[in-house]
Amino acid sequence: MKLKKWALVAEILSAIAVVLSLIFVGLEIRQNSQTQVQAATQAALRDFAAASRSYSADSKISCIYLRGSQDFESLNDLEKFRFSSHALHNFRAIQEMYSLMQDGAVDLDSWLSIDAIARGTLSRPGVQQWVSLRRQWFTEEFQVYLDEVISNSPPVDPVSYNPEGCSDGDL
Repeated sequence: MKLKKWALVAEILSAIAVVLSLIFVGLEIRQNSQTQVQAATQAALRDFAAASRSYSADSKISCIYLRGSQDFESLNDLEKFRFSSHALHNFRAIQEMYSLMQDGAVDLDSWLSIDAIARGTLSRPGVQQWVSLRRQWFTEEFQVYLDEVISNSPPVDPVSYNPEGCSDGDL
């Protein structure tokens, strides 16, 4: 009879060990998921910052952006291509941050700062022209966000995006 009691104790201990192992594995998976989300958030922020830096690093891109944000349609084909390339990169990064925010993976302060930048950018008439032509490049959810931001954008003071100082040599 003693052997049966020891077998029962061993079985109970084994069951407890299995439960503890499953809890440990669950916690590890959760921690790994959080780490991956943080890495994705940091990558999206780095992409956004890199695209933004390119505007200030290259006077040609800066001038194209300033003119294009005022009136995208007034750009020539090459300028439209360059403007689109940078705008797409920026808006893809914003879309990624928006998606992460929707999933609860981005803290509110980080999202609010990106949202403020997006709203400022989307208030420019040339950017709105670009978005109307390229909105299908984004997810349906993000298109709804873009439409909401654009429809609630206050008028922009033209001085805030005046391309003064951009000569033909810069373009």
